[in-house]
Amino acid sequence: MEVATRALNELITRHSGRSVNLTSDGDKTLFVDYGINGLDGKVFLDDYAAMTGMDLSTVSYTKYFGREVMGGPVFSWKYFIHVILKGGEPHKVLGLTPIRVSDLCRMTISGVWDI
Repeated sequence: MEVATRALNELITRHSGRSVNLTSDGDKTLFVDYGINGLDGKVFLDDYAAMTGMDLSTVSYTKYFGREVMGGPVFSWKYFIHVILKGGEPHKVLGLTPIRVSDLCRMTISGVWDI
């Protein structure tokens, strides 16, 4: 289990450029807190699948990370108005399902993608 969690820590850090503490950062999400979005999310999921041996071929990255669009979600008016100005929760505003660090820890151990 320690090897798997160390590999997960390295994977998130490599894709986000930010260090992660799997214990204290459990509520942080890949999209909001680690800045993984669009096609970068697809690459993350591909690497996560390779690391865990899970078949994620039917998992759509856009459900969790949004589409790869020019300017990204941060520059969309919807995001700007509802998140920046009104303080809305980004996943809800953009219709995304969050992937929390705690979700990844649980699924890495169980070997089952369940979100």
